[in-house]
Amino acid sequence: MARLNLDILYGITNEVATFESKERQATLSNLALVCHAANESIRPMLFAQVKWPHPDKHDQESDWPDHWPDVHPPLWGIKSPGRGVYQPKHLIKLQAALPKMFNIYTFEMTCPFDPPSSLISSLVVCSNIKDLRITDTPLYSAVLPSLPPHFILEKMTLMPVAEVAHVGDGPYDRRYHNPTYFARGYRQMRFNDSGDLHFASQRYLFDLCRLDCLQYLQISGNYCAFWNLVYYFWPSLQTLILTGPPCFNSADSEFSYSLADVVGRMPKLRDLRVLHCRVIGSGIGHHDQPQVSMIREPGHGIWECTTPPSIYSQISSLALSNVCNIKKVLRYTTVLERLNINAIINYPTTPIALSRQEIGGLFADLEAGGGNEHLKFVRIMSEDRLDSELFDDLGRVCPRLEILEVEQCGYRNGDASDEWVS
Repeated sequence: MARLNLDILYGITNEVATFESKERQATLSNLALVCHAANESIRPMLFAQVKWPHPDKHDQESDWPDHWPDVHPPLWGIKSPGRGVYQPKHLIKLQAALPKMFNIYTFEMTCPFDPPSSLISSLVVCSNIKDLRITDTPLYSAVLPSLPPHFILEKMTLMPVAEVAHVGDGPYDRRYHNPTYFARGYRQMRFNDSGDLHFASQRYLFDLCRLDCLQYLQISGNYCAFWNLVYYFWPSLQTLILTGPPCFNSADSEFSYSLADVVGRMPKLRDLRVLHCRVIGSGIGHHDQPQVSMIREPGHGIWECTTPPSIYSQISSLALSNVCNIKKVLRYTTVLERLNINAIINYPTTPIALSRQEIGGLFADLEAGGGNEHLKFVRIMSEDRLDSELFDDLGRVCPRLEILEVEQCGYRNGDASDEWVS
């Protein structure tokens, strides 16, 4: 076996271990013990993705313990008295191992402390890392290492503390509908300081990424406003996901851009997901909160609108939350294949989705623009009771529809086992 070409051995092993499960990792680990040649061939598949800290450091709910790390010393780290800097144990081992992981592609970081600059310095040495995800992690350090020319990210995800999938965004997860998840001491301390992290988080985006090579960006409104995105040109970006509370400019501001202005700076953008949420505890009523402007009217501010709404004709996959002003937008999405209209809120209560009348207006806009002809996937949330007329309209408006998910907003109570209508 030692004489077998390593490329051939890798190809055989890769073909055999195509399934994704815990058994896959165990099988590969056992095969790697056969001999040195097998170990060299299998190791790249074992460490193709790394999530740090290790999942075994979490409890059964994959969540931080109640006391970590602000009330008592962390379970596997040290911190000086007061608001001293947290130092995780054995971090030097991770920093030494990263440059040796030649085939690592994705690095996901979820930790209750500001990542030390020494860790970031080791991270950027790994030229093979193309997908960097920093979630549920406070970012304070504005001083980052110089970026080596060979470190080129294709995907970047930046999500602050306590910003998780909420009602209407993705599969139902009961954990995120439990108020105790947000009541943890660590999250309570970090939840309201996201607005102070603007500068540090943008350093992570603009210092660690080459914008001419970035293809995927997921970022929170706590970290980035529309004008930050409009200021730069994104020639390779194909997927943009905006989460968290939207960062609004003043209605009379000369820098009040619409989402069309953002898309106008991204010529290759095809997948747009505006998953901003309504904010509880902001002192503003649900119906009084400003909406994300999808189309900016001429004469709004001293800057005239330079990006026409027809820019949305390049979007083939569109997801919009109940924070977006979606009137007339679907008249310009002429090549749309996937559409998701949902309701998201930043705390585990029931959001307010679209009414049956508003959904009817969306269907009319789709037909008016001709975008209904290409739709294959539709997911929509309704505030009103579902009826047969709704499905009749969907079948008529979307003749090529293959997958349909319709949810009545608020019918789950945390213990229900109801399934989506699909």
